[in-house]
Amino acid sequence: MSTLPKFSIVFHGLYKDADLPAVLHALKFSDDVIISTWSNNIATFDAEKLEAFGIKLVVSNDPGSILAYKYKKLDRYYNILRIVKGLYSGSLQARHELIIKTRFDVLIDYKKFFDMWTYSKRPSASLNITTVCPDRIFADPFFFHISDWVIGFNKSTFIANCETSQLNESDFVMNSPIKLRNYEWVVRLTAEQILSLIMCGDFEALAFASNFSQSSNSLHLLESTHENVLKKYCNIDRKQVKFKSNKYRQYGTRWTSYDDLLFADSGPIKYNLIDLIMYALSSIKNV
Repeated sequence: MSTLPKFSIVFHGLYKDADLPAVLHALKFSDDVIISTWSNNIATFDAEKLEAFGIKLVVSNDPGSILAYKYKKLDRYYNILRIVKGLYSGSLQARHELIIKTRFDVLIDYKKFFDMWTYSKRPSASLNITTVCPDRIFADPFFFHISDWVIGFNKSTFIANCETSQLNESDFVMNSPIKLRNYEWVVRLTAEQILSLIMCGDFEALAFASNFSQSSNSLHLLESTHENVLKKYCNIDRKQVKFKSNKYRQYGTRWTSYDDLLFADSGPIKYNLIDLIMYALSSIKNV
C-alpha cells in the first residue's frame, strides 16, 4: 500500500454539492483534505456526506467585504478578508506543515505540484494560471500578482504572518484612479497581491501600498517588491500538473505568463506559438 505525501489540501469559500468531484479528487493525493467555509453556507450542502468521506469542515463567520470598483457595470468586491480569513482558519486545522490551497473547480495532479515545489527549495509555490508578467507584451503591470488559484505554503509561517498583518480593506480604496506605466489603477492592490505580500511577510510593502501614489518612488518600490516576491515562489506549469478547470476552460493557455520554474525567464516576446493562438481564440470567444 502506497503512502500519501505529507501535505494538507485546503479548499476555502462557498461550497456546493456539485463541487464534490474536485474534493474527492484531492483525497487521492492527501490524507488531510479541508473545506473552510462560512456559517451562512453550511445549510446549503450535505455536511454529513463530506465528513463520511473523511473531509474536514472548518466553519467561520463571514467577515464580509466592501465594494472595490465596477467592471463592465458589475460590482467587484475586494474579498481580501474573506480570502485571508478563510485560508487562515483552514490552515489552523491542517495536520501537516506543508499546505496546498486550491479551488473547487480545479483538478490537478497535486503530487506533481508538491514534488516540483519541494524540488525547487522555495518556501512557496503557485500554479501559473493568471500570474501576470508585467514586462511581457500584452501583459498588464500588476506587480507581484501571484495567482491564488493553487498555492503551496508553510503553515507556521503563514499563520504567523496573518497574525502580524493588520488588514483594513478601506485602506486600499482609491478616491480616483492613478496611472503607473501608462496603466490606470483603480485599486491600490488586488486581493492576490495582498495575499502574496502576506505569504512573503513583506509588511513594509503592505503598509506602503495603502498610500502609494503616481510617483517614481511608488513605481520603484513596486518593481523591487515584485522581484523579491518572485524569488520566494516556485512557478508550477499548468500542463505539467494536468490542469483542468470545470469553470474556466480558456485558462489552459498561458500567453502573458511566466515559463521558468524559478520565475527567472526573461524577454518580452518569449512564448509558445500554439499557446498564443489558443489564447487569441479563447479571448475572441469570451468577448
